[in-house]
Amino acid sequence: MWKKSSKKSPNLKITWLSQTQLRVIYNDFNKHVHWPDEDITKAICLFSVSASAYNYVRDVMKYPLPCQRTLYYWLSKIEVRPGQLITPVLRVLKSEFHNSSALAKVAVIAFDEVSIDPRYCYDKKTDTVRGGEDNSCVTAVRGLFYKWKQIIHFDFGKILCREELMNVIRILYSAEVDVRALTTDMGPKNQRIWKDLEIAQVKGGHI
Repeated sequence: MWKKSSKKSPNLKITWLSQTQLRVIYNDFNKHVHWPDEDITKAICLFSVSASAYNYVRDVMKYPLPCQRTLYYWLSKIEVRPGQLITPVLRVLKSEFHNSSALAKVAVIAFDEVSIDPRYCYDKKTDTVRGGEDNSCVTAVRGLFYKWKQIIHFDFGKILCREELMNVIRILYSAEVDVRALTTDMGPKNQRIWKDLEIAQVKGGHI
């Protein structure tokens, strides 16, 4: 429990701590700490590497970080819907790559088709019933030189079209992800994106 102090937060130029973290150190909150998205995304990057290390840094070393419940609550609000770009994860990527090397940011977009359970289920969060599909087309971005991977889009039965793909690449660049290549297998649905991009001519199911 943070106790409020009568001391005012000094106007220090500390680049490795956010203003919210400085306020936590000087107990400048009446009751609850209101963590901004930028602080939470950085915390998630650390938590994803090691939950034990995160808890040690927070609880033992007393580094000002959000509690796990705050991280889980923030993640639970992320909308993951078919046919929509999962934009919150892009903020996490941008936070992760902010001080990374240029090679760490070099990435490849990968399309893949995966089998899913076709049984119907109720999505309480969106108040919708989903099901009846036995496959999903997934778009992921992954490191070319470093081992990392993140799903950014999925849909039932179809992949991104040319215009949607170009928009995804622009958004990834704004998140400091350096897209250099696109890869897919040679499934019929994936062949259509190559044709739309005018990379190869598809005839009789073969390139």
